[in-house]
Amino acid sequence: MVPEAVSAAWDQISYHIERALPEGESNDRVLNNLLEMFMLGQADCWVSYDESDKRPNFLMTTVPIHNGITGEKNLLIYNITNSDTADLKTSNRMWLEGFVALRKYMKENGFTKLVSYFDEENHRSLQIVRRFGGAVKYYIEIGAED
Repeated sequence: MVPEAVSAAWDQISYHIERALPEGESNDRVLNNLLEMFMLGQADCWVSYDESDKRPNFLMTTVPIHNGITGEKNLLIYNITNSDTADLKTSNRMWLEGFVALRKYMKENGFTKLVSYFDEENHRSLQIVRRFGGAVKYYIEIGAED
């Protein structure tokens, strides 16, 4: 979505983004930072709309990241969600269409890898990634103590 479209539909978009945020990140500061990044072109919002009522039924936020060590330009999926009213067939179609669009976008814009962080309980996302030939790797997350 272009920044102006994100701004115009922010109420609907922010609802979906907030649903997909990790625990502890769902707050006004994070949403405001993300909106600012959308407006500045530092993040992109991908949306699939329901044809009948034009409400978002699939939403993904991506952020370009540059790995200064390897020189790679990667695309980070910050979050991804679908409507809680979408049936499994529709949801699977949206995932497929989304990945096809992302691969095309990545190729056209010089991205090396698509990366994301998923909760280990998000089995469906991991299965879809494997189906597309992606590697599922693990990371360590340790919070700083106050």
